[in-house]
Amino acid sequence: MIQGLAPEIVLDLSESQPIVLTGDRLLAAEAMQLLMRVDLEILEARAQWNQDWFRRLMRIRPRAVSRLRRRWAKLYPPPAIPLGSLRRRYHANLAEYLYQPT
Repeated sequence: MIQGLAPEIVLDLSESQPIVLTGDRLLAAEAMQLLMRVDLEILEARAQWNQDWFRRLMRIRPRAVSRLRRRWAKLYPPPAIPLGSLRRRYHANLAEYLYQPT
């Protein structure tokens, strides 16, 4: 047992069964991973001030969002958590996008 933690907080994960996704749930999970990867790459492109990379990713993103929405809509039973808004602001000029005067 880990010292300093109450016994009810420590979980033995060695006995838990892995969750296996199949069919539509697997496709929805893959679509969500794709969108998360694209969003991560967008953050990296912004951090590196690479406008070309940023523009290309922002052109790809709507297709990844529509793929996720389509896969999410096919899930039965529907997930307990709604998908929510996946909108993202876009401006081709990174400096103007990042540092707009308020």
